[in-house]
Amino acid sequence: MLDIALIRTLAAIRGESNSYSPISRLPPEILSKIFYHVPRAVEATPQIWPTSVMNSVDIVPTTLVCRRWYNVAINSTFLWNSIADDLSPRLRLQRSRGTPLNLLLFGKDHKVLREILTSGQPIRELHLDCRRLVDSTFEVASAPELEALTLSYWEYHNRRTIFQEHTPRLQQLTLTRSLIPINSFPSLRRLCLCNTISPLLSLEDLLSCISASPNLEDLIFSAIKIRVGTAEDASSKTHLARLRTLTIKSFPLPQLDVFLSRLSFNPTVATSVMTETERLVIPSTHLAFNFEQLSLWYWSNEARAVMSGPLTAIYTESDDVSDMWHFDLLHKFPLHHIRTLWVESCSSFGWQSIFPLLPAMTALSTLVIYVEHSICILELFMQISDHVRPLCPSLSTLHLLVNEDGINNGASIHQFVAFRAQVGYPLEEVVVETTYMLDEEGIRDSLAPYVRHIDIRSVEELSMMSLPPICTTELHRRWPSWTKDWRSL
Repeated sequence: MLDIALIRTLAAIRGESNSYSPISRLPPEILSKIFYHVPRAVEATPQIWPTSVMNSVDIVPTTLVCRRWYNVAINSTFLWNSIADDLSPRLRLQRSRGTPLNLLLFGKDHKVLREILTSGQPIRELHLDCRRLVDSTFEVASAPELEALTLSYWEYHNRRTIFQEHTPRLQQLTLTRSLIPINSFPSLRRLCLCNTISPLLSLEDLLSCISASPNLEDLIFSAIKIRVGTAEDASSKTHLARLRTLTIKSFPLPQLDVFLSRLSFNPTVATSVMTETERLVIPSTHLAFNFEQLSLWYWSNEARAVMSGPLTAIYTESDDVSDMWHFDLLHKFPLHHIRTLWVESCSSFGWQSIFPLLPAMTALSTLVIYVEHSICILELFMQISDHVRPLCPSLSTLHLLVNEDGINNGASIHQFVAFRAQVGYPLEEVVVETTYMLDEEGIRDSLAPYVRHIDIRSVEELSMMSLPPICTTELHRRWPSWTKDWRSL
């Protein structure tokens, strides 16, 4: 009895002592917000967008510190509304007390999911691997609070709808190796389709899914194959009035052309197209838009182009191009609007393929060259376009980007600047931007007779083409910031 009394007395003394520590003076609301940052985030597969699922096991140690921390943690329902680990689901259901749940489950957990659905407790996020899932699981209840849904390996046998066709608040849907439910998703803002499975998805089913979600803002298609009919009606288009980003990756070219011909969206939509096709793909909706900057990267059978304007941009690349990689640029894109051309990389055996683009760039005023990989491009500009004028007659500024390797072929720069002056179209300015110590006096002596202004700048990082804000943000895993490691994207 004395031992028990002693233990209780010591506990009371420690509790009283703890009450005077600075951290014990924090209000419970502040302490619970601190606890919110303790659990690690749990990643869904695939994780395209960030999730709200947390590893609740991480919060358990905080409940063992003292009675006050225990009470605060246990009564913070948002700390227990994630089910994604080995901690008892029923314990989380009890402690979350009706707070909308964030679930990361596998098909083997279908009993847990069914129990949650039938209990009526709301679900905010559900990320589910559907292998071994019982077909009828999605039929037992609706999901009126569901905002984000990821389904992997979902196949239907009887019904093609989910949650009794009642998901009025669903804003984010990711389907990977799954078929498409035929629900109408009126609130859907983000849709991602990855790695379709057989039978091939029909174009009409895909367009029906998109048109049933009129509020779509972000679309991702990655490694999907569609079945295109022999008599598709190209005049029938699905218009996406609120779309802001479109991401396409690993989409076969013939189907991609048909698919894009059936979509209609505003030219301000930022677009990323990454394929393994014979040419760079540019959506027809953007062909009349006023892009003022163009960046080119060409090496062996790989090509990349970035077109940028004040409001939006296009990123297009292919890893398996042919000699006609620039077909869309040459025959569809308004090259006469381009005022600044960035040549990021151009191999010595591929620079001639850029030549067909240059005569159309009649408004080009600034040429930016990454000297280490692209100095050979200057030879193209020393050709006469119409027997009188040089290519790009409006060119007034040459901007050279020089890294620590320095300038290995300064003679070609001198020759180009002298050529422009000799044919009566002299440059107004040469800018040399460098991270390396250069012979500034030698550069000035070489170019001064031919150009009015020479600006040599020492910088820590070389400039990159300016992009609108939507392209400099990591929106999702298929859309990294375009300015992140720009030259190795």
